[in-house]
Amino acid sequence: MSDSRALMDAELKRVVIPVLRELGFKGTYPHFYRERRGHVDLLSFQFRLSGGSFVAELSFADQERSNIYFDKTVSASKLRVVQASKRLRLGSALPENDHWFSFETSGWLSRSPSYEKIARSVAALLMAQGDQWWRSQESVS
Repeated sequence: MSDSRALMDAELKRVVIPVLRELGFKGTYPHFYRERRGHVDLLSFQFRLSGGSFVAELSFADQERSNIYFDKTVSASKLRVVQASKRLRLGSALPENDHWFSFETSGWLSRSPSYEKIARSVAALLMAQGDQWWRSQESVS
């Protein structure tokens, strides 16, 4: 793991996990879940294999698990975003968008990224876009 990845992980854990706990999420980095009235909200962080960026991907499982396309009987704590057919990448304007948070720069003119600023933007998006999206999925399920 690169130094920049370790720094980004540390900031996500320091800044974002307390927000997730405040929102009622359980789990361990990088997979989180929240149960509400039989509906399970899911969040996973996924890093690009080549490094330098990540996505915060949202999904859900309704009571019938109709959005889960494999292993529908697994407990809420074992559900993962990759099991779901409907997902949203945090920061995307539409579900079809593919937003990545970039934390590694290259080139001699590049400035060092602010890991804290990136983590705070993830936390802010969770409170605004994420919570709103999860609630909207709960109402259509």
